[in-house]
Amino acid sequence: MESSAQACAQAHFGDVADTLEAFLESELYAAVNVACMSVNHVGKIAMGIASESAALRSTLLAEEDCAISPLSSAKRRANWTRGRVAARIALGKLGTDQGAVGRGNAGEPIWPHGISGSITHCAPWSVAAVTESPDSVFVGIDLEDTRRIQEFGIESVVCRPTEREWIHEGSNSLQRLCMIFSAKEALYKSLFPSFRHYIDFGEVELCWSPQKRGFKVVMLPRLNDPQGRVSLIASRSFKNLIFSCAAYAMRSVSLPQS
Repeated sequence: MESSAQACAQAHFGDVADTLEAFLESELYAAVNVACMSVNHVGKIAMGIASESAALRSTLLAEEDCAISPLSSAKRRANWTRGRVAARIALGKLGTDQGAVGRGNAGEPIWPHGISGSITHCAPWSVAAVTESPDSVFVGIDLEDTRRIQEFGIESVVCRPTEREWIHEGSNSLQRLCMIFSAKEALYKSLFPSFRHYIDFGEVELCWSPQKRGFKVVMLPRLNDPQGRVSLIASRSFKNLIFSCAAYAMRSVSLPQS
């Protein structure tokens, strides 16, 4: 009886995992596409998703293995491995060499020449998004679990006053808080390759657009490239998961007429 129950439980978990992965494949791809299109970027996009089981079946490349400290915690090493597996899956779908994805001085992934991308972790998943970009469009993604956000009490750190008002207007303030947090994380990742400095949560203000299913950036620190363009930050949710994608286009990109 016990083994039968365990088999049923494993089958149920497999069904749930398949459902989640199907969501990640479809909705997350759509969000990345929305963000890129909002800055007139039409390069090919690809997603890679790696679960804990996929990471266990994979081996890090030598350069990737050297980039993480042998003293790293088991959790950090698991995230690192899943992330690199997801990155190679995404690069393979893009038709690009699936070599090592290294690590920059600030922890950012180092992609092959002509590729922009981002990696996010939310156990038991890691997700990578990549797009063809000759150093002109940069993508940032973030995947969060509302249950994790609930543990930290981050509202006063993450949100500006108008954002806090929006959070408490709705019936699910925790989900809205997670959406704001995730959107700002994705935005920071999209800006960092160009500007190489930290942006505080309080320096950015977002405004939700229900029609576009994303956040408009209404306040941002002065950037080095005044002609650059920040995308709509696309946001998608599924059960307790929140996903965000932002893109930043430098002035060399031909932008649509407003």
